[in-house]
Amino acid sequence: MSLRAWVMVCVGLYGSALAPAAALAADGGTDTQELKEVIVTAQKMRQTLEQVPASVSSMDGDFIRSTGVRSYAELQNYTANTNLQVSPSSTQLLIRGLGTLNDVPGLDPSVGVVVDGVVYTYPEYLTAFFYDLDRYEVLRGPQGTLFGKNVTAGLLNITTSAPEDQLLIHSEYDMRSNGNRAFRPVINLPLGPGLALRASGNFEHGDRGTLFNTDLDRREVNPQQDSGRLRLRYDSGAGWTMDLGYFVSHQEQNFDQQQLFILSPEMFALDRHYDPRFTAQLDDTTSENVPGKEAATTRGGWLAFNGDLGHPGGMSSLKITSITGVAENLIGARDLDADFSPVPFIRDSLVTPETERQFTQELRVSGAGPDLFGLGHKASFVAGLYYDNYTLSTSDDFMIEDLGAAAAYLLAAQAPGFCNSHPLLCGPGGIIPPGNLGTIAGDLGGVLSQTFNLIQQVLGQPLIPQQSAQSGLMQRTKDYAAFGQGEWFFTRHWALIGGLRYAKENRKGEPHSFSSSQLIKAIAGQQDFDLHLQRTETDFSPKAGIKYQPSVHTEGYFTWAQGYKSGGFNGRPLNPQSIEYQPEKATSFEAGFKIKDRLFDGPIRGSISLYRTHFSNLQVSTFQGTNVIVVNAAAARSQGFEADLMWLLPVRGLSLYSSFGFADARYLSYPNGLETGDGRCATGKPGPQSGTCDLTGARLPFAPQWTAALTPAYRLHLPWSVSAGAAVDLLYQGDRYLNSEDDPRQLQKQTLLINPRLVFADDVAGDWALTLGIQNLTKQVYSDQVIDQPLAPGNFAAIRIDRGRFYTANFFINFR
Repeated sequence: MSLRAWVMVCVGLYGSALAPAAALAADGGTDTQELKEVIVTAQKMRQTLEQVPASVSSMDGDFIRSTGVRSYAELQNYTANTNLQVSPSSTQLLIRGLGTLNDVPGLDPSVGVVVDGVVYTYPEYLTAFFYDLDRYEVLRGPQGTLFGKNVTAGLLNITTSAPEDQLLIHSEYDMRSNGNRAFRPVINLPLGPGLALRASGNFEHGDRGTLFNTDLDRREVNPQQDSGRLRLRYDSGAGWTMDLGYFVSHQEQNFDQQQLFILSPEMFALDRHYDPRFTAQLDDTTSENVPGKEAATTRGGWLAFNGDLGHPGGMSSLKITSITGVAENLIGARDLDADFSPVPFIRDSLVTPETERQFTQELRVSGAGPDLFGLGHKASFVAGLYYDNYTLSTSDDFMIEDLGAAAAYLLAAQAPGFCNSHPLLCGPGGIIPPGNLGTIAGDLGGVLSQTFNLIQQVLGQPLIPQQSAQSGLMQRTKDYAAFGQGEWFFTRHWALIGGLRYAKENRKGEPHSFSSSQLIKAIAGQQDFDLHLQRTETDFSPKAGIKYQPSVHTEGYFTWAQGYKSGGFNGRPLNPQSIEYQPEKATSFEAGFKIKDRLFDGPIRGSISLYRTHFSNLQVSTFQGTNVIVVNAAAARSQGFEADLMWLLPVRGLSLYSSFGFADARYLSYPNGLETGDGRCATGKPGPQSGTCDLTGARLPFAPQWTAALTPAYRLHLPWSVSAGAAVDLLYQGDRYLNSEDDPRQLQKQTLLINPRLVFADDVAGDWALTLGIQNLTKQVYSDQVIDQPLAPGNFAAIRIDRGRFYTANFFINFR
């Protein structure tokens, strides 16, 4: 056993590239096991995982399919320090505890998304690409030098399967005991010398849903998706290739997913008045009176050209790449019950479909040579130009559904404060028992509603006009950038790393809000305004480092990098306060070690990375009563490590995959953090202004300190060219706060998911496989957000993302 392998094992960090157990292969028909080479494009060049001086986790499509996951939210558990919540209208991505929350349209992400080389400015496009994948990569830390703005926390780099020169018909079926089912066909057609077409689809339907809405008597969170992708490739055979692609996806689901689980007795009684089956717990039910719906259609296309420019000046290679992309995400419906309850109080709907459109163009050259102008040893570089133009148009309508119910809601919501001030009337032991004010408010609201309806019938028109308010944003952004990054081995084993990106952004925004309702102005602080704003930003994002590479499969590195996330405008404003926010910046230091070797005669691939990232001018979005605002309120830092491992043990067929991470993500300075709605301060240190809380030193939200994935697997070769395998995924996430106030009531406890599975497969050509599994064996209950109930201090709703325990079956077969 080599000294390098001993060093990695003794460090005790199970690390590497998430190469799947499916990568196990026989070498020349002998009993020797080998790990397949993992090729990634994390640096805009094809490299082995061990050659990339960064924390990168990589999964191939076969491994993703074998796990039984069907979404990025499920996939996040397999990569350390990663949190992904993706939907076509609202997406939240975090890496190392840092990212952008999904409560403000138009707020640029901190985690970038790249699919087949195309940069997508908004992460909602991800939902159209979770099928027929070739590779999924997670890049951690600022990636601004190569990928530009809005990658201060990291990047998701996804590659779909490319057309091949052989006929293939692939049919895949996926079924779950909770009613979800999917059909994923692929047809690969060779059309002539060097020309091939690949067509793939994902048709997913879930009629039963995850939750039952007791007020509307219907199922909720029942995703329906019909997606298709075409990809045409021409390979000249002389170093020139062209890819032309198109994708379209329509997705929709019933969208009442908030569950009230912490309520005052008065609000509980009021909710029971409107829905006798209402429960205030995280069970399999919800109760909301608005028939919420989410629906979106995503489409786009791209043209990629790669050319070999030969070997000018003695270079080993010189290539040119052009990637042009267009895309549109049209959100046709985002209907929400904005008070999260069966009380017909506030409804939030889109005025017109929300539209995101983008055009991107990148032109770059990459090359490698035996030295740098005769100095030292091998050198490589990538340099290019980038342009994008993207627009956002969004407008929400907040409507009071029933004035009598609105009065009942407000009375019940304010009852706890009133009873605290008048304990003899309605406090403990008072004249009115706790909770009875909610019942009284419900009865009063019913009387008011009937009275208003009667007057409307007599007068032929409403006594009080419809009470509503609109708010939204129209925005156009243009970005220009020039970038370059290179490596130079100044000795045979030591290399310098350097890079720089210059970027300029022009952004125009028209935030607005209008209402004729004096009631909404009074209770929500709404103000009429229509602004025309413009911003121009420039930025330099540098990177520098050094690495030691004694062999092609061993590397140690140290890097320093900076990145920035652009400023902008609030996309859901009710008043002109806190409309504009400034850019945030990140500075990161990272040291890592990677190796591919043998341990006890078993192939092993491992990596470890240690990091510290500092954020200044951190953009924080937070919910204030009925208004979501974005402010540059804080400085923060995240420090920790990631370690990945893939090991084919000396016992043939036995493998171990693991990914461990620690992220201590905290505010370094946040004196103007918010109290909870009922005036609690998590740190016990009041802020400088009324209603604020000094959160300096507090943990960042949605950031578990510990994450881990461990998958032992065994594969047995049977007669008739069949293999049978067994594996179990142990997926751990530590506790994390699910809102920005760090209130203990918003704390999600640690979770451990156990997902066992059996796999039967074609042991020769891999042309069929059957996977049977159980997801969430121990029925862990967990949420991804806890939200204050509007205008009801001390009441909270959660958005659950677990699906309980369910059984899965996946079968695919290839015809060649």
